[in-house]
Amino acid sequence: MSDDDAISLGINSIIETGPITSGVSAGCNELIRSRKAEMVMDAYQILGKTPKLQNSKTPSNLELSRLEAKIYETLKSEGLNADEIAAQTGESVIEIGTTLSLMAIKSIITESGGKYWAN
Repeated sequence: MSDDDAISLGINSIIETGPITSGVSAGCNELIRSRKAEMVMDAYQILGKTPKLQNSKTPSNLELSRLEAKIYETLKSEGLNADEIAAQTGESVIEIGTTLSLMAIKSIITESGGKYWAN
């Protein structure tokens, strides 16, 4: 669906743009300038949630599910892939994969080279 399609259907558009000097950001920047889309700065704006303490995204100030907390504790000491996390936590790799994706969107963890790291 294009942004024009979304606008014609009354669906709000959100954009995370790149550098203003980059040609690949021109379309996004024009939609923001023309107020056809809203710029977002982080995943919390997309999810409609705000961390309890601004500028800090550690589990002590976020509400984590049981599985998120278990994963975060597992990743505090080393980077692991999804299979390794599942083996260490005793949880289903399917549940781990889904939860890892959500945790990355929330900036609680970072993925690099197939491994996940606690932020």
